[in-house]
Amino acid sequence: MKVLLKKLIRNILTRSGIAAVIVFALIFSVAAIKLCNSYSSIVTTFKNIDSKGIADSMKNFEKDYNNNFEPLQKAAVEIASQTEKAQGKRVYETTSMLLAFDSDDYLHRIMQKTEIHAKLSSLKKTMLYFQNKKIKSVFVMIPNSVVKDKTVLPQGIRDYQNEISDTTLSTLKEANLRTIDLRSEFAKNKIDPQKVFFNTDHHWTIQSNFQASKIVANYLNKSFKFNLDPKKVYSNLKNYSVKTYKKSFYGSYADTAGKAFVGDPEDFTTILPKYATNFRFKSFTTNGKLEVMYGKKMDITGPFSKSLSDGRHSYSTYFNMAKVEIVVSNLKSTSNKKCLVLGTSHARVASAFLCPYFRELRYADTQSNRFEKNLYKYVESYKPDVIIFMYPAFAYKNYRTFRYYIK
Repeated sequence: MKVLLKKLIRNILTRSGIAAVIVFALIFSVAAIKLCNSYSSIVTTFKNIDSKGIADSMKNFEKDYNNNFEPLQKAAVEIASQTEKAQGKRVYETTSMLLAFDSDDYLHRIMQKTEIHAKLSSLKKTMLYFQNKKIKSVFVMIPNSVVKDKTVLPQGIRDYQNEISDTTLSTLKEANLRTIDLRSEFAKNKIDPQKVFFNTDHHWTIQSNFQASKIVANYLNKSFKFNLDPKKVYSNLKNYSVKTYKKSFYGSYADTAGKAFVGDPEDFTTILPKYATNFRFKSFTTNGKLEVMYGKKMDITGPFSKSLSDGRHSYSTYFNMAKVEIVVSNLKSTSNKKCLVLGTSHARVASAFLCPYFRELRYADTQSNRFEKNLYKYVESYKPDVIIFMYPAFAYKNYRTFRYYIK
């Protein structure tokens, strides 16, 4: 909120200042109204101080007050977005993201310089540990929205995604660990690198994830003689129903920078099998309990369209918006192989598309406050035929993403 107010104050001093002054006044008028509406909450807070304690009472009041302010916060984002857009700004900075339009009007989340060597070292040690235990594994480098030698960013803006990706791959290769660079694999398949990611969201598109699952499965067949999808059913897009919903999707950038700055909503495409499927999907919480979401236990059996997708027009529609630990049993499997995918949210959709290839697939999100089990004991108990490490360069920004990779 402070960042948004600073943007508005700055805009008061610009040519669009008069409009900003009016908007600024409106914001604080609404804020005053919200404060009045919170009067009963304030009274309740002080009445309960003796019984609940000052700290708990103030914490509850703050939570209630912030909840009341949510519409105001959203309005402030849009107001700041309008003023930034009106001034022709190409860069938008918040406490959580730095966004920039390139010369072709594609919007990017910029990765600034980040120290990766300690985390990369622990990742390498873990992969070597499993390799020494004779457990097959491969690191999959997810592409970047900023395309090497192609994307032209505004003057003064530098992105480090490709540099970090290159360092990661070279370090793992030097240790004789297996890697897949989806940037080069997509280039071989003539996939337009500028259309791999959404334009309003930091995730890659559903179509890109489908292509990635196909490339990974093919690699496993060639490298480990897995014989996944022997009849080429799961890898053939003709065996899927592909439906595009025009101008139906706004992603995380719209929440952060506002719709005015981001631009029009974009198309969203779903890909669902036309061939017969039957999966049992189970999602677990950080504590290892079966998850309950929207009042429904996340233990679902049925076709892909029911068990692995919830029909929403968002990146999280696959795997039913689950985020921590997911176990999918393929009840129509043509394979006896088990797979464990370790990654972030960027690995979820590709993992869903990999499910038809395996008898069972497990996915664990290793970001902060998600998968909290001991990785080594988990693998020892599960005994997967292959572990797929699937990460984007941005994984290094989360300080705990690779915390499990220290033995």
